[in-house]
Amino acid sequence: MVIHFELHKSWTSTKVLSDAYRLGVSLGKDNHWHYNGVTGLYVFSDGFLIIEIIEKPSDIKPAMVRGLIRSIQKQLLKPRESKKW
Repeated sequence: MVIHFELHKSWTSTKVLSDAYRLGVSLGKDNHWHYNGVTGLYVFSDGFLIIEIIEKPSDIKPAMVRGLIRSIQKQLLKPRESKKW
């Protein structure tokens, strides 16, 4: 499954990756990521974050993935606010 996320111009690859890391996403070599049993690849290109899910647990339903994608896309289309961690 390949997903294209359009990014608001205030989002840079560094900001996306630092927020992902803070949320518990493991970032590996060669643009690999891992989160809650899901493994994939990512790349940034022309204002988009493109991810591919290459492995997921069988109990994750497609409807749940679609809902999560919509939620993430809403956040990435908004201007990024400064995070105070």
